[in-house]
Amino acid sequence: MKKFAFRFAAVLRQREIVLDQKRADLSEAERKRVMAEDLLTQRRQTLNGHLNAGPRPNQTFDANAELIRQRFIHTLRQEIRRREQQLELIQQELENARKAVSEAHQALRAIEMLKEKDFEAWKFELKRAEEKQTDETNSQRWGR
Repeated sequence: MKKFAFRFAAVLRQREIVLDQKRADLSEAERKRVMAEDLLTQRRQTLNGHLNAGPRPNQTFDANAELIRQRFIHTLRQEIRRREQQLELIQQELENARKAVSEAHQALRAIEMLKEKDFEAWKFELKRAEEKQTDETNSQRWGR
């Protein structure tokens, strides 16, 4: 009995490899997004801590310390804005990676559907050949 061999097996393997690479890219983009969000959250918490750590009533006012604190707050706000912009870029990268995975999956599915159709056609031909063999055997038996 003849074994099924898919005519586009190499294409199927190549598309599976491409899909795996796209999934790896997606997981890397997701890792970057999580890391960027964590850093942004940390910076916001640091900013809130420094905003709440201002001069208190009944405390002596140190102008130099307050100036340093205000400069640090300004620097933190700039860094937060920059990190928010980076996060937007990473979100776009993540969306592009999701689209690439989707497209690679569609391409793989198209080849898999072709394989299924070829397999069904192969099974049909095999069944037809077996029926033909059975019919010949039966006609030889009854023909004697």
